[in-house]
Amino acid sequence: MSDENHSPKMPLKERFMNWGEKKYGSEIISFNRLIEIFIPLLVDHFCLSLINMLNSSMVSSSGAAAVSAVSSVDLMNFFITNIFIAMATGCTVVVAQYVGRGEQ
Repeated sequence: MSDENHSPKMPLKERFMNWGEKKYGSEIISFNRLIEIFIPLLVDHFCLSLINMLNSSMVSSSGAAAVSAVSSVDLMNFFITNIFIAMATGCTVVVAQYVGRGEQ
């Protein structure tokens, strides 16, 4: 095992970054930049899930019907939020293509 990625002396973070750069890195964007983009998205989805959980826990003393209603609304809210995130992502791609071509 002469591969430096599997060296036990190399820290886990460095091994992960080397692996990611080989697998997902490209000339256009580095793996490190992908991680920088991914972390805020991960935190955002964690916060949304936390808010949904807190909503359900606050209503839990009101009964099962109230918890069910809040959970249903939270599910719809999460779905609508994801639709807007998808639309924003699509718009970002279109804008990036125009900017990349110099058509500002």
